Amino acid sequence: MTYSVDTYITPTGFRSYYAKLEFSVPDEGDDLFKTQYNAMHEFLSPISGMTWDDTTNTMTYRIDKADLAFAFDGLVKRSGDDSWLLGDWDVGGRFAITNVRDITIADDSGGQISVSDKLTIIQTGQHGDWVNKPRCPPGQAPELFPSIVEASVGSDYTSTGSQKAYKLAENTTQWQLGLDVIVTRNSDGQRMPLHNGVINALMQCIQ
Repeated sequence: MTYSVDTYITPTGFRSYYAKLEFSVPDEGDDLFKTQYNAMHEFLSPISGMTWDDTTNTMTYRIDKADLAFAFDGLVKRSGDDSWLLGDWDVGGRFAITNVRDITIADDSGGQISVSDKLTIIQTGQHGDWVNKPRCPPGQAPELFPSIVEASVGSDYTSTGSQKAYKLAENTTQWQLGLDVIVTRNSDGQRMPLHNGVINALMQCIQ
């Protein structure tokens, strides 16, 4: 038996290696080694990857590198070093990418857009309602950006055009929404705030 190493070019253009174990088999026509010939064929032939060359009376077993045996050139290495996706990555619809600190997406100018910076939660509420603060990745903190969706002013009042949505109060896990619509009371001209309307609460994690 002899051992050797050979090379070849993969379909993706990389040079790779494989090992060969070559077994010398007695000539089939040599009666002195007929028993040995039959025994070697019986035990070696069923092995997957074994080839027979009757011109040289050899049986060769090819041993590919483990990375090539599993099409490693087309996989993403666990470390992420020097590895690229060669196409769409389909996780089959039943699985998720978990425990990721951030994911970036290439923009049209060659830069990267951080997905964690763009994570947004939107809820609607009214004056005095509480909304839960989102959980954020390490190094980021939750921020609230309220805006007015609709302000209600009854027929007894005239709007001055001054209105705002804001953070009325907060604790460690929640924000309280506030809405002020400044109006003039028609009966006596008194300026006062009303709080009737709908607030859009946009919440993001900010570095």
